[in-house]
Amino acid sequence: MSYVPPHKRPSNEPVRPSPVPESVSRKFTRNLNLDGGRNDQDRKVIVARDWISKWLFVGSDGTEDEISPSVKLVPVSSDSYEWRAGRKPLMLVNNDAGDKDEKIGATEGRTPWLSVAEKAVGDIFMAFELAKNGKGHGSLVEVKPRLVARFGKVLLHGHPSLSLESLKDGLVAESTLRESKKSFYTNVSSSYMENIRDTALLKLGCSIKESDVYFVFLSAETRPYSFISCKCTVKEDRRLTLRRVEVDALRNGVVDVSCLDQNIDLRLMVYSKRIPTALTENEISDIRKLVDSAVVDPNVKGGLRWPLGEASSGGRYSVSHVWHLTNTVYRSSTFRLKVREADRFDFRVGTGEAAREVILVLKGISQKLEGDDEVERSSVSDMLKDALKMIWDHFLSADPYLM
Repeated sequence: MSYVPPHKRPSNEPVRPSPVPESVSRKFTRNLNLDGGRNDQDRKVIVARDWISKWLFVGSDGTEDEISPSVKLVPVSSDSYEWRAGRKPLMLVNNDAGDKDEKIGATEGRTPWLSVAEKAVGDIFMAFELAKNGKGHGSLVEVKPRLVARFGKVLLHGHPSLSLESLKDGLVAESTLRESKKSFYTNVSSSYMENIRDTALLKLGCSIKESDVYFVFLSAETRPYSFISCKCTVKEDRRLTLRRVEVDALRNGVVDVSCLDQNIDLRLMVYSKRIPTALTENEISDIRKLVDSAVVDPNVKGGLRWPLGEASSGGRYSVSHVWHLTNTVYRSSTFRLKVREADRFDFRVGTGEAAREVILVLKGISQKLEGDDEVERSSVSDMLKDALKMIWDHFLSADPYLM
């Protein structure tokens, strides 16, 4: 029986949480906090030392220095975004976007992507240099930096001035917005996913590959906030086969772009895939033991469970969280587009999430920047402008974003 993610199951099919390993359950009980916490979307991210972070907002004319009075802050829908402590995240909405046909006519000939490229290319260069110099990596891993584009919504939260009382008019000082904590919500609507599949890709044209993979994340007893990720596929006997082992992906730089005249926001991110090169035979044996003992079960969140007592390896590793990803991958010579449905479960806190996500790997730019040869910024800038124009044409002009 093939796996069916939670958001595609019939309503009468039971969805039971995965059993929490005993050691994790005790830790969860000790650390339970009913007054606040993070949404799963804001799970801990490992960032490089001196990592780069920038936020831009862009209208039809390009990046803007001031937010237009027509742009308001509104809380996200309570039906589609979970939060704790009762505080809703907020997003920017342009109330004066106008009729779609009028908007197209007004923006014809204008190039907001050129402005974004000019402001982002320097940060992308610096982030790749940061990755290649190995800051924060250590000497026991192979580093593979990548530039990707993510699609969703920039959310603002955490600043005292961003209360619902102060938002009656939707106006907040720009300085307050810039000081606010931000996250990027990547769970997109089904209509957006269908638009990407049926429209954009028909115009772009590329080869297609489908895959069904599981990621098992292991935490080390000596490093509870550092993870080893195990990419796995399923054998005919419904057991996992270990395909690849990595350590924490390291975020080197992020440029978030609030697209005020579009329904979708953009994140440009440089991150480093890190492959360990010095695992001992005992470490590899313990990792394989945990992967081999996993049971594929479509009725639990994350799609995997472990028999009682087999979710840890006797003091070295324990299962932290799992992902089940159903991917459709589209490839061309310059990019790789991944449209995926994700089913995740976190054993540490006993919660899960299902999400639809779109990831565009800017393969051509990544290959140019990760090499050892000197690269002219102008050539990378031209490639980035072309990539952003394609993104504006095919990834941001979509159905309204549903929160």
